[in-house]
Amino acid sequence: MWEVSFEHSIRDSSESRRVLASEGRELPSEDLDRPRRSGRRRITYLFLFLAMVALFIAAAPAVWIRSPMARPLIQRQLSDRGWEGDYKHLAFGWLTPLRLSGVDLVGTAAGTRLRVEQLDCDATLLGLLTRGGNPIHASANGVRLDLSIRDNGSSLETDLQAAMGDRTRRQP
Repeated sequence: MWEVSFEHSIRDSSESRRVLASEGRELPSEDLDRPRRSGRRRITYLFLFLAMVALFIAAAPAVWIRSPMARPLIQRQLSDRGWEGDYKHLAFGWLTPLRLSGVDLVGTAAGTRLRVEQLDCDATLLGLLTRGGNPIHASANGVRLDLSIRDNGSSLETDLQAAMGDRTRRQP
């Protein structure tokens, strides 16, 4: 004799169970756990994805500062303000305060040269975003300033006025 069994689902009020129709036996618990395991797997993947996004956001400033894109952007910002310059090392991040070493600046309006061995600020990226209008404190070590003095002022005044867009001349 041939025996044929058909499989169908019976819904219980507490959970779905699969029962073999011909014999009335439950299938192994592995089959019952599949939907739950797939839900746990989705939650695990979501958690891993969110952790990777958080890690990327946390590391982004430090990685960007060390990338080849940072130096030209900083030099372009200096150029827009009437200065040419370079630096040897730059550190800055969410919790890392701004630190520049080997700074060399030359004013394009009058040729003032400023060299700073190390410039330390208390500004962090997180602090700048949350601080509001609070002042930033900075200290400079190994400062050397080469300027020329004229009858009507100095090259430093001329370069600073160019950098500030002549705002200093309009103030009383």
